[in-house]
Amino acid sequence: MKPYLWRKGETYPTNTKEVDRLFANGEIDFAMSYSPTFAAERIKRGEYPATVRTFVFDSGTISNYSYLTIAFNSANPAGALTVINYLMSVEHLIEQTQELGSTYPHDLQVLSNEQRDKVKNLPRHESTLSPEVLAEKAIPEADSKYLERLEKDWREKVLQGF
Repeated sequence: MKPYLWRKGETYPTNTKEVDRLFANGEIDFAMSYSPTFAAERIKRGEYPATVRTFVFDSGTISNYSYLTIAFNSANPAGALTVINYLMSVEHLIEQTQELGSTYPHDLQVLSNEQRDKVKNLPRHESTLSPEVLAEKAIPEADSKYLERLEKDWREKVLQGF
């Protein structure tokens, strides 16, 4: 694997900002993010060229969503639940998606036809894949034990003494 890495694996970017800089400068071929709108955000800020496009692998494209929770020691669990219910409401999420330029996080199949049409008609940056393509290729996030093993193997088999 090392011959195909940046600088043949002799050094590694130390953080995601460095990866973004390397990609923007054409030193590496792609950067990765969980966010389907990551490239669009960078293009709008002038950090990435306008020609950048997102892609997903034919198989193995891990997806995940953020979540909202109430702390076990919340002073007002009912109030927190009210806020969460609002934040998760279809109306709020459509508005948020439009304002932030993000992707709509709920399964479109659970929406009414009217709501689904609103979501499908939300503006989407040309660099961002459609929700249908993203959903078609998505697999759930891996169990944490697998991620621990992946990190361990990366350190032992790729970084080896780095």
